[in-house]
This record gives sequence, structure tokens and C-alpha cells, in this order.
Amino acid sequence: MGDASGNVWKLDATHRTWNQVVPHQAILPTAVFSALQWFVDPYDPDLMCVLDFQGVKVSPDRGQTWFFDLGMTITVTVGGKLRISSSVV
Repeated sequence: MGDASGNVWKLDATHRTWNQVVPHQAILPTAVFSALQWFVDPYDPDLMCVLDFQGVKVSPDRGQTWFFDLGMTITVTVGGKLRISSSVV
């Protein structure tokens, strides 16, 4: 679930508690700031993708760790021709 401020929450494995996954402050490997857009894979709920002002970030483990996905960022920005902002989404 997300809100207008760019925060994203996800239910834990017991489906009883909501845990905030964005913003996710980390030094390594990748911090996720405010989510402009987000997606949870319906076939693999551990896999999450977030678009923030830096680009596309992917988490394979329910938002515990994130990595920057250059290929998806290039696709979203049409090879860098579009600037990432709330107007891209």
C-alpha cells in the first residue's frame, strides 16, 4: 500500500502487521527515497520495484534490501531523454 507522500508499506508474512518499506535508508547497497510509483509482482510477492527521483530500485526480499536497476531506469527515461519526476508516472 502506498500514500501520496511516497511512503510504501507491505504486509508481513503473517498478514497481520504492516511494515514500512519506503523510504528505506541504507548506505549499501541502495537507499530508496520517496516512491513516485511502485509495483509488487503478483506471482512473486517478495519482488518489489520502486521508481524514485534517482531511478528504478528493485528489492528481491520484500523491501529489506534494494539495488539500482540501470536497465529499467534507461527504459523509463527513454535512454535519459526524460527527467524523472512526478510527471513521468
